[in-house]
This record gives sequence, C-alpha cells and structure tokens, in this order.
Amino acid sequence: MDPEIREHFGLATPDGPNYRRFVFLFVMFTLMWPLPLWYFIKETFFEASYETPDLEEEAVFEVTLSDLVAPYSIDEIETRALILDPLGAVPNKPFGHLNAVWLEFKSKLPAGARLWSFGAHWPKAGSRIEIFEGYVVSDGKSIGEHLIVRRRRI
Repeated sequence: MDPEIREHFGLATPDGPNYRRFVFLFVMFTLMWPLPLWYFIKETFFEASYETPDLEEEAVFEVTLSDLVAPYSIDEIETRALILDPLGAVPNKPFGHLNAVWLEFKSKLPAGARLWSFGAHWPKAGSRIEIFEGYVVSDGKSIGEHLIVRRRRI
C-alpha cells in the first residue's frame, strides 16, 4: 500500500514504540484490581450475616391486645373509610377497592360484635418491620378475626 495513503488514514507506523497505551492499561489495572477482590471478600464474609435463617414454620401475623387502639361501631368505621375520589378512579364506597373485602368481613361478624382498630409492628423482632393497620373483633380480653386495611414496610 502507498505510504501516503497509509499516512492519510493514520495507518503509518510511528517512529518508535507507543508507550501511552501500555501506561494507560497498567495504571487502570493497578487502580482496579482491588475491586473484584473486595467484591469476593464482601460476598463471602459480610453478606451471609444479613441473611435471615429459614424458619421451620412460616410466621403468621396475629393481632395482640397491646395492638388495639380504639373501639368503633360499623357506622363509624364506614364513615372514616369512605373514599371520595373526584376523578372516579376509586369507587365512592367505604374502603374503595377493598369494599368487597369489607362487606365479606362484615357479613361474617357475629351479632353484637365489638370492633377495634389496631396498629401493629410485625414481626416483633426482625429486620424487615411492617406496620399493619386495620380492624379486629375483640371484647377487650380476647382477639377474633381481623381485617388489614393498610400495610407499610419500614
């Protein structure tokens, strides 16, 4: 190939060896080699301590007497939970999209049932705590069925 063409397209051989590429790769390797080593050490020794042990039985949420907040009548609960959405994305009913769940819960209530609101942190001892809020059937001494209306993860 003609030397003028090679020079025009930048293919001409330099006068001496080009050390810039070698120096760049050497510096990059020198700076970056600890990263894979740190990743390996972190995964091997530190991440295992964050894993929760597998429980033989799956934990089930239960409302306790200490979680009870205040007693409410069914009318008071439906008034508090009434959703009024001006855009119409949520039905204008108590609990909105959860209205069917509320009606099913209400139909299973025994006659003269006393409903309490509750707020509970769960699990009681653990790393991923969730806050459950809802209503439960209780006479102040024992706990019955519950309905969870809000669940937040902390």
